[in-house]
Amino acid sequence: TYRFVNESENILEYGYGYSLYEKVGEDWESVDRIVDSWEIGIESELLRRGTVSIEINWEDTYGELPPGEYLLHLREKLRASDRREIKERFNLNAEFTIPG
Repeated sequence: TYRFVNESENILEYGYGYSLYEKVGEDWESVDRIVDSWEIGIESELLRRGTVSIEINWEDTYGELPPGEYLLHLREKLRASDRREIKERFNLNAEFTIPG
């Protein structure tokens, strides 16, 4: 489960693109997808001063992930409160471990 917190007066759009990496030695290597899609399937808006928690089923896109260390790389957009202007694009990384 991932928790997004928006403490600004702007609108955060999340989920429009992501990549998953597995730690191999000291390097992060891209995890191969089992489907030809780069959409996370949860594109949504997080309104100003809001919080949302999402669960991601990795098996739909990657199959069963083996134990290891992973990095989720999300590409986000921050919109002005009027929803018209994209103020900023940024990347968000989250590391997680699947115990073995």
